Amino acid sequence: MLQIGVVGISYKTAPLKTREGVARQIDQLFDFGLPCVLLTTCNRFEIYFSASDLHQASLEILKRVEGVIANLDRSSFYSFFEHQCFFHLAKVISGLDSAIMGESDIQRQVKKAYQLAHERGDLSKEVHFLFQ
Repeated sequence: MLQIGVVGISYKTAPLKTREGVARQIDQLFDFGLPCVLLTTCNRFEIYFSASDLHQASLEILKRVEGVIANLDRSSFYSFFEHQCFFHLAKVISGLDSAIMGESDIQRQVKKAYQLAHERGDLSKEVHFLFQ
């Protein structure tokens, strides 16, 4: 079983003001205490992670984000676990989940996010597998 998950917001779930607020505070959100990849674009903010209890880890991530971003609406966030996380990332990379269908720059942005996380170290084998 793939012990991977994603928590995020996108242009589909959150207004621009909320996404901008998260983007401004990105430096404070880097240390979640678990291996993660932070994907930020103009249309989305997503945290890909691995944990033994995916649901509990996603709740902890949301608490951390709420502690940094004032007046955050938790209902704007979505989460996917295991195979659904894999399929979600495939849709993101292919541009099927983009504001502009088929957008190609997202591939570069995902690759850069993974490389930055890999340089920080401590990514689990599941997260490495997900981004291959």
